[in-house]
Amino acid sequence: MRRSPLTLILDYNFMIFQKTLVPFGWICVVFSLLLLLASIFDAEAPVVVIVILFSPLLLIGIYCIWKKEKIIDGAMKRYQKNALRIQSVEQFIINKLDALKRRREAVQEVKLIVAKYCRNCGKDVNAKAEICTNCGVRPLNEKKFCQECGVETNSNQEICIKCGVRLKTFMSNTANGSPANTDFSNLPQYYQDEFRKIFESNETYKGKWNWAAFGFGPIWALTKGVWVAPLIDIVGASATLGVVGVIYWFIFAIRGNYMYYSYIAKNKQLPI
Repeated sequence: MRRSPLTLILDYNFMIFQKTLVPFGWICVVFSLLLLLASIFDAEAPVVVIVILFSPLLLIGIYCIWKKEKIIDGAMKRYQKNALRIQSVEQFIINKLDALKRRREAVQEVKLIVAKYCRNCGKDVNAKAEICTNCGVRPLNEKKFCQECGVETNSNQEICIKCGVRLKTFMSNTANGSPANTDFSNLPQYYQDEFRKIFESNETYKGKWNWAAFGFGPIWALTKGVWVAPLIDIVGASATLGVVGVIYWFIFAIRGNYMYYSYIAKNKQLPI
C-alpha cells in the first residue's frame, strides 16, 4: 500500500525518536556529571547546582537508558493513534476535494448557458459560445446590455429593469490579468461585501480579519473549497511539532477572505 506524505513524516519522526532516545539519555548523564564536577570547584553554591540541575538531568538520563522499551512502547501507542487521526484527516480531504470537483463541474455547466445576448454589443449569441461572433468579446465581459433580453444597461445596474433578471458579469480582469468570476450573489452577505471590496480595489485590499477562519483554521478553509493552504498547514504542523500549525491559524484569519476570493473569483488556490 502506498503511504501518504503525512504518514511518511510521522514514520520519520518516530524513527528519529527511537534512534536518539538512548543517546539523549547518555548526554543527560554525562552533562549532569560534568555539572557535579564543576560544582565541586564552586564553593559558593554547590547545593543549588546539584539540586536544580544535576539530579533531574541524571534521573532523566538513567530513565531514558534503562526504560527505553517502556518509553518506546508508550510512544508507539501514541504514534498509532496519530496515524489513525491522520488517515481520517486525509480521507476527509479526499472526500472534500471530490465534492468540490463535482460542484465545480456543475457550476461550469451552468455558466455555459447563461448568456442569450452579448453584454458588449447586444447581439444574440449561441448559448454555449465562449466568444461573441459579432464583436469578438466574451459575452459576459461587459456591462452594456442585458444577457437575457438584450436591452441596454449601465455599469451600475444589478438587475435588468425590463426583464428583471440579475445581470451577470462572469469574466472580468483582475490585477494579474486573469479572468475573474465577479458574480458573488449566491454567497452570504458578509462575503459579498468583502469580495466586492477586493475586486473594486483591484485586489490591493486583501480582506479583513476573519474570526471564523481564526477559530476553525483549516476546517473553515476546507468548507470554503480552499484546500492547498490547509494541506500545507497539516503537513507543516506534523513536521514541526505544531509550530507551522499555530502560524497558519493567524494566516487564515488575516488572509482567509482573500484565499476564498481567489478560489471563487479566479478558481485559484493560494498557499498563503
